[in-house]
Amino acid sequence: LQSGVPLFLFLLIGYYIGHRSSGEGKQTKEIMSSQSNLLDALAEDDDTSVVLGLRTVPGDPSSLPSPGTQKQLPLIACCLCALPIVPNAANQCGSCLASQFDLAAVLRNSPEGLHITQCKRCLRYERVSGTDRAVRYQRCDLESPELLALCLKKIPALNGGAAGSALNVRLRDAGFVWTEPHSKRIKLKVSVTADVVDGKVSVAQRVVVEFVVRTRQCPDCNKEFRKDPWGAVMQLRQRRIDGDCAGVRTVETVLARSSKLREKMLSVDVARSGFDFYFPGQSEAQATATALARFVPLRIRTSRRLVSADPKNNTANVKVTVVADMVPLIRHDLIVLERAGGSAGRLTGRLALVERVTGTARLIDASPPRGAPFASLFDELTADRYWKREKHVRVLLEPRRMVRFVVLDLELCQQRTGGGEDAVYQGPNSGVEKYALADVEVAREADFGVNDESFRCVTHLGHLLQIGDNVLGYDLTAATMEWDPKRCLNSTVIIPDVVLVTKVKGKIEEDGAGADDGAKVTRPALSKKAARRKKRGAKKTEKIESGLARMGFGAPEGEDAGHGKPGGVDGGEEADFERELQEAEELLDALTAKDGGKGSTDAKKGSPAPSTDPVGT
Repeated sequence: LQSGVPLFLFLLIGYYIGHRSSGEGKQTKEIMSSQSNLLDALAEDDDTSVVLGLRTVPGDPSSLPSPGTQKQLPLIACCLCALPIVPNAANQCGSCLASQFDLAAVLRNSPEGLHITQCKRCLRYERVSGTDRAVRYQRCDLESPELLALCLKKIPALNGGAAGSALNVRLRDAGFVWTEPHSKRIKLKVSVTADVVDGKVSVAQRVVVEFVVRTRQCPDCNKEFRKDPWGAVMQLRQRRIDGDCAGVRTVETVLARSSKLREKMLSVDVARSGFDFYFPGQSEAQATATALARFVPLRIRTSRRLVSADPKNNTANVKVTVVADMVPLIRHDLIVLERAGGSAGRLTGRLALVERVTGTARLIDASPPRGAPFASLFDELTADRYWKREKHVRVLLEPRRMVRFVVLDLELCQQRTGGGEDAVYQGPNSGVEKYALADVEVAREADFGVNDESFRCVTHLGHLLQIGDNVLGYDLTAATMEWDPKRCLNSTVIIPDVVLVTKVKGKIEEDGAGADDGAKVTRPALSKKAARRKKRGAKKTEKIESGLARMGFGAPEGEDAGHGKPGGVDGGEEADFERELQEAEELLDALTAKDGGKGSTDAKKGSPAPSTDPVGT
């Protein structure tokens, strides 16, 4: 006052100083409160789900002050930016720590750069596993957990690298970042935590890591480009006089529905009476032959051929041949089990029909006595029993020699079991037994309007037929068969005039119907010899392509293998096989089990082909 300063100016300066002090105190309390809340959260849970950004906490949880004393901690200024912070071992704020300790450089640090190796042909990725550090190739889809694990193992800082060990880098979370599929780049968003400042401060950071996809041919694909890359071949054959290889078509259907069996094969070749399947080794060939033996009766034999040998290194190149001979019986064959060959079951010395061929051939008596027990009409012929008595199992008539008949009269030999008086078998759930003995009068369909000749016989189709139905069967009165009934059959067997086989619907088309007989024939420009050679080559190529299509090789994704293709499985044979699958639950279970339970619907819907075509034509 003595200096002449007005009183109101002195009061104004005092008010300003007091207001500023109160504002700084309030801001300090807010910063201290936020830092204390963060410490409370980290003290309760040290998981990085709490630390998603860059955070700093004391490295030792036991050194954290109690909740009552946290609010009393004095704030200090960051040594670099002077921001008020809670004291820590580095005396730095989070932003300054982030600028000094960049975990992105630590994760991306690799002597050869971050990369993964992929086979360009089979699209499998290289991985090193086991204590022996063996190199193997694994099939992984894009953005799959398998590919994520494979990429994380390629980061040195996360797998015991020098930089990762020094900072104690720990993985908290990882995920994919979308990239163009053809860019040969794979990006991961990785959340890690590291200990800095002598392990006293933990830093959490989210980093994007990029991998370069390099290509290298795997050993399995490399073998296919060598001469004779295969180590074993399975020769599947079914030799019949009439050339009807229905068993081979059954194998085609099985392979079309089982991708597990197809992916083991290197290539497939079509032979005269079957196929040649090539495999890397003997174990794959024998495993495939054993699997197919559950669906068709097979005799499996193995032979070895020495290609080359190195006595100094005690090594040898051996080619293995697995011969799988199918029993030459197909469905609806009329056969006789000669009594001269010894006992072969219930039907020794009798005429028999092949009802079904799966792992065994199921036979049914073709001339059953009227009062015979129904269980005695069936028998199973295994592959071992057939090959031991091969010379005494004679095929009398093939399915192509069946004649069309019309049912004129029918009378059951026994009382009908299940259903009403006129009930007919309609399926497994119809409540009616499929087969029953019946005395049937039939006439040839071709004889209608020509003569009145009719035949009577005892058949097992009593629950399947009605008066007026069409049925296929063998006419033994007009058939020519080279056999001696007295030597082959028992004395109690009565040879019937007609053997009925199966009920049919609609008309049977003649072979070659619809062919253009008046097509113009042009003379080839090549010589006769070259034209014949070209024709044989085109025919063989068409046969190979149709066979591979029926077995499901090269089928597009989502399309049923073996269906809707030119030259596919014969409709009648495929329908019979579908019917057998529905009626035989054990066969259906065995077929669906081939894919390891991945899709139990493979028996109803074709399995998609593998991502690469293993067939080398």
